[in-house]
Parts: sequence; structure tokens; C-alpha cells
Amino acid sequence: MVRWHFQENLGGLPLPLGPPSRSACCSHLIHSDRFIWLHFPKTAGTAVERLFRRHFRRVRSVRCDVVSHLLVRLGFAQPIWHDSLAERKSRQPEFSWSGKAVICGMRRLPDWLYSRHTFEMQRSPALEQNPENLLTGRFFEQTGALGFADHYMRKYLPPDLLESGAVRVIRVEHFRQDFTAAFRDFLPVERIPEQDFAIMRNRTRTMDDNARRLIQTNLEQIYRSCPYWADVESRFYSTERTVLP
Repeated sequence: MVRWHFQENLGGLPLPLGPPSRSACCSHLIHSDRFIWLHFPKTAGTAVERLFRRHFRRVRSVRCDVVSHLLVRLGFAQPIWHDSLAERKSRQPEFSWSGKAVICGMRRLPDWLYSRHTFEMQRSPALEQNPENLLTGRFFEQTGALGFADHYMRKYLPPDLLESGAVRVIRVEHFRQDFTAAFRDFLPVERIPEQDFAIMRNRTRTMDDNARRLIQTNLEQIYRSCPYWADVESRFYSTERTVLP
């Protein structure tokens, strides 16, 4: 039996092959000799991971790093589940994406900001999130630092990568269509049942109606505050107005 191969990054500690427990491990940077998938936070990355675990575990060429949250807390592993290409290169100098397709999640800015805002509210309730920060594309991270949407977009889809022609995006709003287009050259994606694409439940249960209204009524200001995200988004989306769900 061929099992999905997980590379280890655990400071020499062994980790069994096979599907990881969601409570124990977090997967990231799924890759092969032909493609690399980056887990851009809040862009349906968990849905991508779920499809790979369910349908491509037996594909020998697909590798998925796994790291234990417990081992990270103990200092035996690094929190690399959301590595960008630059971060992975700094950790592993031999790493290269040359000649590979780089697949990354994508989401419209207002929806991403709202999702990130409510996610931070849920995981860090002690932090007092100010919805007014959203008007400049900002939000408080778990550490208390002020995160900025443009920094995230530059981290995962920097200008040189975009200009390379190697990028394929999976837009959250067109998940099935884009997932199929992004991976069809490398994997038998046609065998995935339609109903499996519908399982994209967001684990964030927190809602903030005030933030939702603030974002929806200040779209122009938000996009002006995040010019890089606005530019990248315009490459992959039409100009239709964003309406938060």
C-alpha cells in the first residue's frame, strides 16, 4: 500500500505516516515535483487539505509537511503551517520552486478582512478588536501586533512571483472551478464527487454585524488603504461590487 508521504520537520522526533489528526497536527505547503500549494490563511486552505487527505493520500508524488502543535509549544518544532515561499527558502536553503506551478488561495479583500477579524475575535477574546481598524485593512493579531492585509498579500503573492507566470489561484468564491483548474494537470481531480466540494464550513462561529456594515459601506476607502491587494485582486476578479455574505 502506498501512503501519502509526510515530510518531517520535528527536530528529529518521529511522526507516523498516514492522515494526521486535526487535533494534533496541522498540514501545510502541499507539494510535488510539479507544483507547490501555499496555505494563505483564510482562503479555504482547510478545504484544500481535506480534499487532499480524502482523495490523494495514495499518490506517491504528493508530499505534505506535518507539524504537531504540541511539539511547537515544547520547542521541538517550528510553526511552519503557513509558510510562504520566502519563509520556506529561509528554513531550507535547498528548497526551490523553479519550474513548478505555485498554487495559492485568493479571496476578495472585504470578505477576507471580515473573516480574519472574526477569526481573531474568536481565538483571542481578550484582545479588544476595533472594527475601525478594518477601514485601513488592519486587525489585531493573536500576539497583539497590528496585522495588515497588504502585508499578507505581498507575503504569499509577491510581485516577482506574480510576474513569473507560475501562479494559479484558487478563489474562495469559485472554489470548485479553480481547484479543478489549478490541479488538473497534476492529479485526477475529475474523480472528486461534486458533494465533496460543498463541505467548506468555516470553523469561525463569531459574528460581528457592526464590522460587516462598516466594511460594506466603506469599500472604496478599504481598497485605497490596501493598494497592493487591490491590484492583485483586479488580476483575478471582475470589477463587480463585493457583497459580504
